[in-house]
Amino acid sequence: MDGKHIGKYMKYKNKYLLTTDEKLRLYGYGEWIEEPDQVFFEYRGMKCKILRCEHTGNLCGYICVNGNHPFTHLDLALDIPIDTHGGITYAQNEEDGYWIGFDCAHCGDFCPGIVKSYEYMNQILRDITPESNIFDRMMRRFSEDRQYKNIQFCIDECKRMVDQFLTLESKREN
Repeated sequence: MDGKHIGKYMKYKNKYLLTTDEKLRLYGYGEWIEEPDQVFFEYRGMKCKILRCEHTGNLCGYICVNGNHPFTHLDLALDIPIDTHGGITYAQNEEDGYWIGFDCAHCGDFCPGIVKSYEYMNQILRDITPESNIFDRMMRRFSEDRQYKNIQFCIDECKRMVDQFLTLESKREN
């Protein structure tokens, strides 16, 4: 399903890397089943992308900045003065530019692959020691009060990053 899926993300270039059955097996049922695994778009002239982490099922968002920008010379992503979900956790020179980004696997974020893994480990442990409930407690810890950050959240966050970047650029030029 490469960009042909009918849905609300058709205005973007979408890629579905996992089938519905694979997502059900890896992550269980949730809104991520219908979402694309990769989204590429431009906003205000800047390239943006959203990628799903295959093992954990969470999404990450990135924007591409000019390779000559001062950001590309900073040692740590934490030094980049852009406010985003969980802070900048990625800053890397790639084939097609210098990308900065965020991930949605922070405290308070729901990662469907982690919960599914704990469910599987819990079942194995119960087969060995039926009285144990350690994974039940861990699973509650990893699922209660956590919110899945979906594609729309990541699109909006990428746009917010671009807006901040362009504001910084205009101040730098003046």
